[in-house]
Amino acid sequence: MAIPVAKSYGLTVITNGSAANKERVLDLGVDRFIDYKTEDYSEVLSEVDNVLDTLGDRELAKEFSILKHGGKLVSLRGMPNGEFAVRTGMPAFKKLLLKVAGRKYDQMAAKKNQSYYFIFVHEDGAGLERISEIFAERHIEASVDEVFSLDEVNSALQKVAAGKSKGANEKAKANVITAIGELIQISDKKAEFPDYGSRHGNKAKNGWYRYDTRFALPVYGDDESIERYNIFQGRLLIRHASSGKKYLYDVLEIKKETGKSCQT
Repeated sequence: MAIPVAKSYGLTVITNGSAANKERVLDLGVDRFIDYKTEDYSEVLSEVDNVLDTLGDRELAKEFSILKHGGKLVSLRGMPNGEFAVRTGMPAFKKLLLKVAGRKYDQMAAKKNQSYYFIFVHEDGAGLERISEIFAERHIEASVDEVFSLDEVNSALQKVAAGKSKGANEKAKANVITAIGELIQISDKKAEFPDYGSRHGNKAKNGWYRYDTRFALPVYGDDESIERYNIFQGRLLIRHASSGKKYLYDVLEIKKETGKSCQT
């Protein structure tokens, strides 16, 4: 949604991605598409006003390098910093903690008087309502693969499972929710996840945890036989309840690792 919203405000939008998604992205109104497999955006772009980061730490230095003096970088995947702690009303000790944690990014930004902002994705009814208003006011059309009626929900899920809808990571995320228990069991890393800004209050008193896991999804051919498996890594954000039960809050950082033939 970021592309049509930005275009509706008259911004020039540049993005990168795989060649397979080029036409779909261009249809959303992007002004320039960069195929990351054939071109390095950091070598062809400069003096950019704003960067929306969805890749995290490994790309932030390159993203800062293309920003103009005084530009702004908004990250969905980096580390929170002191500015984030202040903006979300955290207590003093957390402000100090995140100021230290995000110092590296603030130092990158300071070299050219740039600004670094971290956004923690969370449920926000007012925000979603405002986005809906923007779509209506500016006559923005969302990118829709196919429309199903409510009584066709099983067909919709089958399409996702068969790997025939757009967006490999979106398909993976949809499939994850059907096997949460198993993915938690095979997780190779568990870490406590802070309740930023105490936004979840009493619901977070028993802890929020992130579980890193890996899984494979089959890709079917036209004859409905399995051609290969796509392997993904992902992070589950789980809330622990006082009853001992675990509740899925979100699936984060879904990333396709590779595809393997079913013969291997």
